[in-house]
Parts: sequence; C-alpha cells; structure tokens
Amino acid sequence: MKLNRPERIDGRVPVLSAADAIYYIPDEATLCVLGAGGGILEATTLISALADKYKNNQSPRNLSLISPTGLGDRADRGISPLAQEGLVKWALCGHWGQSPRITRCVCR
Repeated sequence: MKLNRPERIDGRVPVLSAADAIYYIPDEATLCVLGAGGGILEATTLISALADKYKNNQSPRNLSLISPTGLGDRADRGISPLAQEGLVKWALCGHWGQSPRITRCVCR
C-alpha cells in the first residue's frame, strides 16, 4: 500500500490540523490513540474529525485501533465516536468502560 504523506517544509513534517491529518489515514491502517483518560490529553479533535469523515464518506474503513489507556467520559467522548459499523475492524484497548459505545460495538 502506497501511503500519502504531507509535503515536508524545509525538511520537516508540518504540524497538521485534525482535519488535514485524517486525510492521510488510509483504509486498513493501524491507529494508536493515547491520552491520560477522562478527557485529559485526549485527541478529541482528531477522533471527532475521523468519525465525521467516516460518517460522511465511509472512509477510512477497517482500521485496527490501539488505545492502551482509558479514553472517554463513560458516555460519548473518548473513542466512542469511532463505534461506527465498518470503521474499526479490530481493537486492543484498555479500560473499555471509559468509552461504552465502542465497548458495545466490540461485544457484538
């Protein structure tokens, strides 16, 4: 699989917005999302942008998700927005209870 990559600026990879960064996530990629949990240091903007992109055009599909820390607020934040049919095919996560929507998706 040939990956798209952002153009380097003076030899450096640029800092991207969440909307720009998700453009570079291809189908069947492995995505690792970290944070301290409970809304602290979570990639909320990136997760929301990815969930919205998938909802609108069904891409990227079949991601492998790694999230070793308990991300979420035990409701709709954290990795819960990624609980959409076809978006995540495989997940390795810690503290499932922090993101109940993804937990229900995995249990099906």
